[in-house]
Amino acid sequence: MPSSGQRAWQARRRRNRRRALSLGVGLLGMAIFVMMLLYFDWMWHGGPRTMIENTGSIIFLGVFGLAVVVTAAIIWPRH
Repeated sequence: MPSSGQRAWQARRRRNRRRALSLGVGLLGMAIFVMMLLYFDWMWHGGPRTMIENTGSIIFLGVFGLAVVVTAAIIWPRH
């Protein structure tokens, strides 16, 4: 029979695992989304472009993705 302290610790660990799992799934989805956007962007412009243009796109998408993740984390109801 675990003590109340151990039980609380187990519950906290379980809750953290769920949060980490949802964060991992969210980051994976975000990465796939960014890769798709980059691919469509690449196709739209007809193949490779200069490194500067690509870096600009990647930075923009990274900032956009970060904003989406932060907004989702704030809005998302606590489980």
